Amino acid sequence: MGKRVEVHVSASGKDGGVQDLERFSQEILREAYLVGAGRKSSGNEAAIFQRWRKLFLPSALERFPRGPPRSRQRLEEFVKVGYVDRAIAPWQDRRRNKLLRAHVRCRGQEMPFFSASVLLAELPDREERHRLYGELSGVWRSVSEEEEAIWATFQEGVRSLGFSNGRTATEALFHYDVPHLLGQTRRFTDSTRGLFERLLRERADAEGVPFQELRAYDSGRLLRGADWSRRFPKSGLVPFLKRFLRGTGLPWESFRPDLAVRPRKNPRAFCAPVRIPEEVYLVLRPAGGHDDYHTALHEMGHALHFGLTDPALHTVFRRLGDASLTEGWAFVLDLLFLNGEFRRTMITDPAFVRFFALSQLWMLRRYAGKIDYESRFFRNPLDPRSRADYVRSLARTTLVRPDEEGHMGDRWRSDIDPWMYTAAYLRAWMFAGAFTDLLEERWGLRWWTHKGSGEFLARLWARGQYPTVEDLLEEFGLGELSLAPLERLLRRSLEA
Repeated sequence: MGKRVEVHVSASGKDGGVQDLERFSQEILREAYLVGAGRKSSGNEAAIFQRWRKLFLPSALERFPRGPPRSRQRLEEFVKVGYVDRAIAPWQDRRRNKLLRAHVRCRGQEMPFFSASVLLAELPDREERHRLYGELSGVWRSVSEEEEAIWATFQEGVRSLGFSNGRTATEALFHYDVPHLLGQTRRFTDSTRGLFERLLRERADAEGVPFQELRAYDSGRLLRGADWSRRFPKSGLVPFLKRFLRGTGLPWESFRPDLAVRPRKNPRAFCAPVRIPEEVYLVLRPAGGHDDYHTALHEMGHALHFGLTDPALHTVFRRLGDASLTEGWAFVLDLLFLNGEFRRTMITDPAFVRFFALSQLWMLRRYAGKIDYESRFFRNPLDPRSRADYVRSLARTTLVRPDEEGHMGDRWRSDIDPWMYTAAYLRAWMFAGAFTDLLEERWGLRWWTHKGSGEFLARLWARGQYPTVEDLLEEFGLGELSLAPLERLLRRSLEA
């Protein structure tokens, strides 16, 4: 076991700079929560950035205290990243608000864009899916002006910080080893191709879609798992989460669940740590089915991490840090669905086991395609050839052919988060695979039924965002970041 990472705890942090950082964070995350949860019909993050613009001026660092090196480093990163984010915020607001206002036609009626996005996976009729996919793609095309402006402004911003392009800026500010990630994902896609193709063919046959004709508008339906939806009802979601918490002894009161269905609620679940640890929202739009349950576990991993952070921890280490860490804790819970003992508490159907392994392989391979694409995109996000590159990269890893109309490429800029967040997800998956091994070694395959595992996780979550995933891998002797533990977990799940 390696050296334990020490956390610097301080109850002070009363200087103006840190107080302003906390107030800004609360405002921007509250806005993100209200808009994403469908409680507001439009968002205005640009106004919040403008109100706190002094935080992102070159002179802003002078207002922050001279703390330990890690604190200073994260404050520098916050200022530089915020400088660019402030510049792109008006365009992101315009894009988001257009999507919130957008409606499409399906089955002869108008419906909000986000509601229709959820419906796509529900449609059993392939022609209906095809038509709706075209309607949704039209909405994505309608925000192309905003997308181009976002990426032009992003590129200009990172260059003004002294970086040649977005990839070099991301590698420097977030410390992502992109060549290492590319090596890991390429090995993973090569080693899992045969298994993935077998499982995908099985699922396509079950849905009555010829494997060679799979298109992007089929993927949501294939991964919906409609056959098992009744086994995962909306009404059972909260009791399911509470059962997990009872087993580990972790407190339900550490976060605020928002599981209501609202027309404008974003179908992409998220966690909003508005005030850490007092006000942390878990936001999900339930549709019924397995995806609600394992997505809720994922978001609860975030919520518990933030909700159990030591309130005495300095603001910098509650707010700023390695995004892969909180994503990693989320995946530790999310991956419980690959655990045969855990899964048997809900469903024992062997067909579901193969289906769920497919859904996880799909997501991992899709992100492998995304990191491959983004490693080039971030060098020049305005290159129009990137559209075709996006389609090629995802078609290669997901084995889904581009649709005849070319709609698969309509999201070539919008299917990307600034600052290469895909890398954070991949690092998190690697961390979670290794940490799952540790939990199972200490408490067995049923680790989630032991109060000791909950106490262990709570102690780690109390450290907030101080450590990085590399810190914890070293502390517990888990080796370097690798997809190998996760691949073993996937293959083992098929044997359970």
